[in-house]
Amino acid sequence: MGISQRTSTKAEPLIISFTALALLTAAVQSTKSLCETVKRFKERNRTLGRLQDELEDLANILDSLIQVTDAKTSMLAFLHDPIRRCSQICGTFEQTMEVFNQNAVTGLRDWTKMQFMGSGVHEFIDTIGGYKSTISVGLGITTMHTSEVSHRDLQEYDEMAKDTAYDLGVHLQRIDEKMALSTFDNACNSDIRVDLEDERKATTQCLRICEDAKSRVKSLTNRGSSQVSQNTAEEVCRMASEVPNRNIYRIGEASASGGSDQVVVATTAGSFSIEKAESRSKSTQLVGSITDETLKRRVRDHYV
Repeated sequence: MGISQRTSTKAEPLIISFTALALLTAAVQSTKSLCETVKRFKERNRTLGRLQDELEDLANILDSLIQVTDAKTSMLAFLHDPIRRCSQICGTFEQTMEVFNQNAVTGLRDWTKMQFMGSGVHEFIDTIGGYKSTISVGLGITTMHTSEVSHRDLQEYDEMAKDTAYDLGVHLQRIDEKMALSTFDNACNSDIRVDLEDERKATTQCLRICEDAKSRVKSLTNRGSSQVSQNTAEEVCRMASEVPNRNIYRIGEASASGGSDQVVVATTAGSFSIEKAESRSKSTQLVGSITDETLKRRVRDHYV
């Protein structure tokens, strides 16, 4: 019994990891399949052109997620809802496009009239963009956990998380409005209601990911500021410890008149505090702290 339990415990993370990777792979395939369908129908339609660009970006980010060699099961679990939802809505949207194309009366199709989950293509593009940005934020969290990032990178990442959270908040508000309307609309398709509930759940998780990212950035920024302050204090202490104990020589007045020379020096480390020093006519006046050798050389050069 003990051996069986240990084997099950060891196998469980592998099963979870395999499931998460399978979900991610399915999302990549679903995204790329929809992208190919959009290319096929796009022609010169600018709306579908925007959708194609968004799908290509999403596919690239999902590929990057697969290629992260140290991707942990916890990270994939963290991004489970947006990845699953991407796979689901891309597949459903592709089916909707095929049906809309078959039902078109004329050869020229107005794709903006196609309905999906109670809205049009433009809102679907925004939805895909929200998932794409959320997964990018999730990848950023992994980067912050495994690598050192600069203060500038943290600022840019924080802005990205805030922008994504704002867009997701708008999307969530639209979902709530649709769900409120569907409550009073008996003709509303039950499948649409289920989709809206699922979309709301995934969007809420996306917002949690953004909040986690902002908290992580704040933590790293505060840690960086504390480290800078500590380094500055240590540098000041180091510089202070390197300054030797010096004598201060205080002189009220030093003057030289006529043709006289006056030398006020100390050959030990120290400093002078002189209230008044004058030099007149051709006199020479030297005040300061110099070494024995320098003093001898100055005297020799001047007097000998």
